[in-house]
Amino acid sequence: MQQLLLDVKVKKRGCFLAEDFLPLANSFYAHRVALSALANDLTGCLILGPRGVGKTHLLHVCLQYFGAENPQLLMLDDISKLKQVDENVKYLLIDNIKSLSEDQQEQLFHWYNHLKTVNGKMILVMDKTPDEMVELKDLKSRLLTLQQATLEYPNEKDLEIFILKQAFDRQVDIANDVLNYMVLRIERNFNKAESLIDKIDEESLREKRKITIPFIKEFLK
Repeated sequence: MQQLLLDVKVKKRGCFLAEDFLPLANSFYAHRVALSALANDLTGCLILGPRGVGKTHLLHVCLQYFGAENPQLLMLDDISKLKQVDENVKYLLIDNIKSLSEDQQEQLFHWYNHLKTVNGKMILVMDKTPDEMVELKDLKSRLLTLQQATLEYPNEKDLEIFILKQAFDRQVDIANDVLNYMVLRIERNFNKAESLIDKIDEESLREKRKITIPFIKEFLK
């Protein structure tokens, strides 16, 4: 089994730190693309992929690059919160874009032009590509100039490493046979895998039970 060099501090769920991002097979290239987009002359990047593959975590890696307390930064977790262009903002990060209304597309168009003018950056997390989601041609043409950091569903080894990382952060001991059983039976989704580890951790402590395959089976029914 691959050895992991990990921080021993217990992390809170929903805490996205750059040092905790695992550039696995499903995300290694996307991680490189996103970081290059922060440093090159383009106006940012799109972080694309299905739910539960690490898009939000990669967005937070970008956030830490700019500095979470940067007064020129605006980060939103919902496109509906986007307002008119603020001339003081140089870095715009938006998570969880599942759809775009006509008004929202128009707003993004103006934001892109503003950020381009001030040599800023736009980092958008989208479930679909601009071709699939955007109807406003002027906006689509601009978004297609951005780099695309695409994350895929994790393979079995990715999922194994992710589960070990989550278990280590919670100081949960998972034996090899239990780990193999889990990897072969749970959905290829980091969010659901993390939720499963949370439940296992909580119930094993509450019931003072060792984490075994029969114990795991109760959560996979």
